[in-house]
Amino acid sequence: MIKNINNKAWLSTSEVAKIVGVNRVTVFRWVRDGHIAADKVGKTYLISREALDSYLGKENLTETRKQEIDQNVDLIFKEYGQALKLLGDE
Repeated sequence: MIKNINNKAWLSTSEVAKIVGVNRVTVFRWVRDGHIAADKVGKTYLISREALDSYLGKENLTETRKQEIDQNVDLIFKEYGQALKLLGDE
């Protein structure tokens, strides 16, 4: 996750794919078709945490499911945070 770009947390398409449980190409299709908002940085699409929550309809999820998603997102951030920061600096 890349933090503090316009006070938003950002995810790569690979991270979103892993969180949602789909192929990365599916996430690209969602972006291309306008289903999920993303910003292009170089050759990389970045998706804000808010955009992902909105797309998933997280506001309608149970508390347990929200916690599971938050835990998975935090795990992704810990695992790939530095790499994403470097991508964002390019």
